[in-house]
Amino acid sequence: MIRDISLSILKKLPSFSVTKNEINTRITQLFKAIKNFLKQNLNVLTKHLNKNRRRKENIIIALNNNDYKSKVLQILEDKKIYIKLKKDPINKLINDVRDMLLRWKKNNFINDLMYKKIIFF
Repeated sequence: MIRDISLSILKKLPSFSVTKNEINTRITQLFKAIKNFLKQNLNVLTKHLNKNRRRKENIIIALNNNDYKSKVLQILEDKKIYIKLKKDPINKLINDVRDMLLRWKKNNFINDLMYKKIIFF
């Protein structure tokens, strides 16, 4: 998925209007080379990092897909940090939120329109 997002950004790059100069020409060549490399190396995963939202840094890293998956699995196996759930808690959370919204509607904390907007957002 992330790979597809990165490729879609790279595909749009030539459509941007930029001033023709030596630097921009070189950058365009490099982007085309990266795009071709990613197409030819499907085992490479690209990941967008944004460590500082205020500075809006755009950092993209490339990783071997198998290495990435093994590192993630290794991290998830740490029993001190993660526990395996017997049951998915999402359905209970969704039902609890729906019940709470219904109570809010009955007690006129929110109107019918707001209730429908939240439930069907």
